Amino acid sequence: MILGSPALERRLRKEAKREMRSDRALWRDYRRHRTVWLRRKLRANGRVALLFVYFIFLEQMVVRGGGLALLGVAIYASATTLFRAFTFRANVLQGYDRTVLLHLPISDEEFFTHEWNGFVFSWSRAFVLFFIAYEATLFGSGLTGKQLAVAALAAALQSLCGLSVASWLIAYVRKAKVGLASTALYILILVCLWVPAASIRYLWSAVLITPGGWVSHGFAGLTGSAPSRETFWLVPAFAVAILLPFAYGALRRRMLVELTSQTSGESVGLDELLAEREPDVEELPGQVKPLDPDAAIWQGHFLQGADWARSGWLEKVAVRWFTSREKTIAEFMLGDQLGAWSKRWGTAALISGLGIILTFALQPLPSWVLFLPIVAGGMCGAPLFGGFWLGFNGAPASGQLMPAYASFPISYAEISRVMFKSNAIRILAWTPLALAYATALAVRMGHSAAYGVTIGIEIVVIVVAVQPAMVVGHFSVGSNDTKQINWPTLSYFGLALILFVIVIAASIALFEVEALEMKVLAALALGVVNVVGWVGYRLLFNSGAMDLLRLEESEF
Repeated sequence: MILGSPALERRLRKEAKREMRSDRALWRDYRRHRTVWLRRKLRANGRVALLFVYFIFLEQMVVRGGGLALLGVAIYASATTLFRAFTFRANVLQGYDRTVLLHLPISDEEFFTHEWNGFVFSWSRAFVLFFIAYEATLFGSGLTGKQLAVAALAAALQSLCGLSVASWLIAYVRKAKVGLASTALYILILVCLWVPAASIRYLWSAVLITPGGWVSHGFAGLTGSAPSRETFWLVPAFAVAILLPFAYGALRRRMLVELTSQTSGESVGLDELLAEREPDVEELPGQVKPLDPDAAIWQGHFLQGADWARSGWLEKVAVRWFTSREKTIAEFMLGDQLGAWSKRWGTAALISGLGIILTFALQPLPSWVLFLPIVAGGMCGAPLFGGFWLGFNGAPASGQLMPAYASFPISYAEISRVMFKSNAIRILAWTPLALAYATALAVRMGHSAAYGVTIGIEIVVIVVAVQPAMVVGHFSVGSNDTKQINWPTLSYFGLALILFVIVIAASIALFEVEALEMKVLAALALGVVNVVGWVGYRLLFNSGAMDLLRLEESEF
């Protein structure tokens, strides 16, 4: 609690502790949920600490040179765009302002305008950070008025592009996991300080897939840090910034619809869901007629299981492996996504096939472009991050979110077993696509087909080995394990840090060593370490050292 008076805060905290000590159960609960001193200080001075870290990273990137600072700006622009987008949506729909103002005579339009003004102001702070970063890259050549103007123009364009892209994302991306993506980008900035120069050049080319990269490349072309032809990338960046009024209009319409649904409390009733409707076309022979609502309830149609036989070939294979209990759990955890595995595999096959054709047909492409089809195919056809399971989604509970599975008698081990089985089938089905594209990519880059097959197998091995960690990640997202500071959580995450280092080392060894025996040992180490992490989290999960409650902060 922050009251603006340190003396009053200390007095209240002291009195509260004195009252709680008189009740053993209350004191035990306080020690379990208390906010540690470091967290309180970070909460009070978090912005100052982040600004300090920002300047340290910027100084190190400028010292290293080689365009590293501009690369960091491009990655940071993409990360902060994602982060600010989902933060804005969460604040509008579930923030403290919405909770308070929802019951006051303030219209949804006025509330949205208030939040939008704060959103724009937050991007003005981002402009300052961008300007400092661009200006820092010019220190070596001496600052002039023209260079400062160019830095200010680039920072303004970067901010407007980020504001525009964030608005489009909120308006049209119905649901996306961006917390992990933005965190990964922030970590990538740190990693850039230690990667070799060849990787820096590769990443410098790869950031062109984002508007933040366009501005950095254009700035490098204007200031002579890159060939003058790079200035062309300012054109699409300027086009994105020009579209900001249209993005604002789409964002406003989307948010007002959702705000109105909150204030009106409208929902679709059972009668509307089950009501019989006149068919648009003549009824075909054998077509099932809509049931009367009362008949649907009395006959128990809402209790019938999903029809796996009509879902797809991957689902048919999976259901043969599942027990009756696992089949029920899979239906619950998948929800309306049952049947999506086969469709996504078909999409992955199409992407991989087109990628193989383009790999050989279009020769003068940058090397990083050739890797996009295998990444896109993997994201569609394989559960690289454990797959999508609706049962992990949160349901409102006491102002927070609780995973849907937490209200039902389903254990950690049962859900994990269903995920392991289904993911093994999906990875096995994706393996031929990965091997085919890896082989084509190796031949295209001047290597042998056998080399491509070897790399493909190593990629598949890593995807299989990390599935226990991916399963743990699904459970962790729906809990407050990272906010509970106690001995069980500290012990587990201390172990997880050690295991993470081993995973990185084993993954590197799997690709770098030549001896087959060492590759096998690295693969075994990778699998064993991930299984140990899964078992450790199971002990933490079942010990009750954390709660399955969280704030909605990673979806939009």
